[in-house]
Amino acid sequence: MTHRVLEERDVEEIIEDLRQELNRASRFLERLEEGERPLHVKIFDFELHLVSPLYYRLQRHLIDWGDRTIYPHLSGLEITKRADQEGKKFNELVGEWPR
Repeated sequence: MTHRVLEERDVEEIIEDLRQELNRASRFLERLEEGERPLHVKIFDFELHLVSPLYYRLQRHLIDWGDRTIYPHLSGLEITKRADQEGKKFNELVGEWPR
């Protein structure tokens, strides 16, 4: 693994990115509570629009900065292998994901 040095700017970017995602998730939760939809539809929407996006957002940061001994499951991902080999961050490899 090529070692990447975490700088203050990186921490600020991570915090801002997660804050934006949490704000988006909060707005989604407010909409989820509105309206009459079957429970299975609400659960599906919850998973698709809240849990999955937040999970993958966090995973991207772990790929960039997570200690592979603490998060060994990341080592098996092709994107992690490439990021480690090239010493790049996730976004440098695949560009910004749509929000």
